[in-house]
Amino acid sequence: KLVYTGNTSAAHDFDSLIKFFNKSFEFKKIQINLFSKSSKSKKVDNNFVNQNYWGLVQDYNLPFVFSKMDCGIVCLSRFAKTNNIPGKFVSYTQFGLPIICFANINSSLSKLILNYNCGIVIDLTKSSKINIEHFVKFMNEFKKNRKIYSKNSKKLFIENFDTKSIADQILEAL
Repeated sequence: KLVYTGNTSAAHDFDSLIKFFNKSFEFKKIQINLFSKSSKSKKVDNNFVNQNYWGLVQDYNLPFVFSKMDCGIVCLSRFAKTNNIPGKFVSYTQFGLPIICFANINSSLSKLILNYNCGIVIDLTKSSKINIEHFVKFMNEFKKNRKIYSKNSKKLFIENFDTKSIADQILEAL
């Protein structure tokens, strides 16, 4: 079960995410749960992906939603030149969700995910065949690696975004 929360704008390259999932994958069915105010319902149309649009969810319900999911999805335009760490990414890591990221491999977001080994980065500037192989391998090995991805995701949050941890680091430096 995968979750995507928040914005589906061009900056997030949501169209490319849907196009990617419209490719055929040869493994058990996956479920994508979209919690968004998307005005245009882009549909994944294949036999391997079940897609549910739930609309926006209140922030106080996110812990419950995340507790029922296996991975969080983040996507950013592969053409973006600025550094961007979406709030949904921070939320996913706060709850220890492994990350499936669709972004340029050289982005600051991709580098965080790769450095902490808390998920996978799909660079849509690469060939579709390479990305599908990479994704299928990740999904096939997910059950075996889920605990380490989750632990590393939580570690990424604590070391980079947890306000108490960061305040403690500042005080120690002084």
